[in-house]
Amino acid sequence: MRTRLQMPRAGFTLIEISISVLVLAVMMGIFGMVSATSNSAYQATAVTTGLDVNARRTLTRIASELAPIGGSVLAPDPTGNFGAQTMQYQRAAGVVAGAVVWGQNSQIGFEYSDGEVDDGIDNNNNGLVDEGVVVMTLDVGGLNPQRVVLCHDVRELAAGEVANGVDDNGNGVADEAGFNIQRVGDVMTIRICLERRAAGEGTVSRTHQTSVRLRNIDL
Repeated sequence: MRTRLQMPRAGFTLIEISISVLVLAVMMGIFGMVSATSNSAYQATAVTTGLDVNARRTLTRIASELAPIGGSVLAPDPTGNFGAQTMQYQRAAGVVAGAVVWGQNSQIGFEYSDGEVDDGIDNNNNGLVDEGVVVMTLDVGGLNPQRVVLCHDVRELAAGEVANGVDDNGNGVADEAGFNIQRVGDVMTIRICLERRAAGEGTVSRTHQTSVRLRNIDL
């Protein structure tokens, strides 16, 4: 009796194809999730790095500007627990007959960003609320005032702070603004808190500070 030889089966069954498609879909989904997570983490890192660079550069510029100022020409003099968000000052321009000659009136401080007002709302639709800039103005009240924006993305209040008259974040400043200047003796401490949106990560905030010893302060 002859046995019929079975020929090799060609192609795939519908079930095999369906399983293959399902496995491929799962693998692509996993790959997409990993890729999205990696991209989100990369963007958050890039935002954090950018904020750190901007904060340090701004603090270095301000410290250099304030080092030659005099205590008798500060308005307000940012002593006490609150410090100041904005301050006018004069730098020493030289010495004549043993007396310090003070230069032009200047100012440094916080201003709200274009389109923003102090109302707890994101008026300019950039994902931040009541954010501002640090501005340095030279020759205040003079014939040729010069206004320079030193830094963007400045928080209205420092991270962890609320306007309640208390030092909420425990760094020694009550109701600390996102840009804050505080003097203790001949040492001026400048603090800045920046915030920016990061895709998939919400907002990222970074806080930095530096201190400078004032060379012409009257104690």
